[in-house]
Amino acid sequence: MQPVSVWCETNLSDFVADAMRFVTGADIGVVHGGGIRAALPAGDLTYGLIVSVFPFNNWMAKIEMTGRQLMDCMEVGVREWPKENGDFHIASGLRYTIDPSIPSSVLFDENNLFAGVGNTRRIVSMEVLLNGIWTPVDPERTYTVGGLDYTLVNKGASGMFAEGVPVPFEPIKDTEAILQYLHSLGDTIPAAYAEPHGVFAVKK
Repeated sequence: MQPVSVWCETNLSDFVADAMRFVTGADIGVVHGGGIRAALPAGDLTYGLIVSVFPFNNWMAKIEMTGRQLMDCMEVGVREWPKENGDFHIASGLRYTIDPSIPSSVLFDENNLFAGVGNTRRIVSMEVLLNGIWTPVDPERTYTVGGLDYTLVNKGASGMFAEGVPVPFEPIKDTEAILQYLHSLGDTIPAAYAEPHGVFAVKK
């Protein structure tokens, strides 16, 4: 399974994002482009290999945010597409399409932290998977997001998730999250992860 680049989706990033959503019980799971540090080779999967994917020993976290805040966060991640951008997040339970011909209007403050989105958006459509049905994101609705505390709580990735409200969650490490998800799959990564899921698309 291939590691994620800082601007695209891969099969490993999809697997990790799915694990984030599974262990937190959130509507959406996310992992940022700079968080996955190694590939997983074919064959037996060892704990050492999982640690190589997540070497920073981060905790898992869960937050609540509105649909508008969620759309803003994803907008930050695609503001420089197709240039490399460590703020790019791969999502589980969420899919969207961007139009790169639209100029980014993402704003940052004097500390280079996310400060808002102006009057143009590169993301032209976004849906969330609720009860097995893809539904347009409601800007006023509250959604839960699961991922690493580095980005969701500690203002990593430009502080794009800073407006999220922490949700009580039994803390576990990122590597344990992968193990729990793997165990739920019968300790075998399914063939469905042979290729990326395609949750991120570019308008032609």
